[in-house]
Amino acid sequence: MLAIDVHKNAVAITCGNGKPSSKRIKGALLAHISEGSLIIHDKEKAHNSLVVAAKCSDEAYKADTKDPVYLEKMAMINNLCSWVKRFLWRYPGMKAKNLQSYLNWFAYLYRVKRDKEKWPKTERVIRHLLMTDSCFRS
Repeated sequence: MLAIDVHKNAVAITCGNGKPSSKRIKGALLAHISEGSLIIHDKEKAHNSLVVAAKCSDEAYKADTKDPVYLEKMAMINNLCSWVKRFLWRYPGMKAKNLQSYLNWFAYLYRVKRDKEKWPKTERVIRHLLMTDSCFRS
């Protein structure tokens, strides 16, 4: 399950195999969405339960690659999906149980790349180190 907001904050969560159900989508993304947000999605019916549970408004667009409005509205998430696929193709022997760790690493690298525009390199590294709960020895 992938999601991205207007500030390019990406979320990547495993939620089972195959097409996700309403329950799995809601379980994966509900904690990451603020009440009253606008959710833009394709017309997948499983997204409706997330919109209701998060008390959000939504815009739904039919998945049609020939529709310029759909392409414009879904550009950020489509781009993110493309980057995740490219990232995961580098690990052909990956075990499925480790998928969430790979997705966490991708989300971290994506955030670092995004912040490259805002922060110089040294300040960015220090900022990321200070924002974690981990301890670093060197």
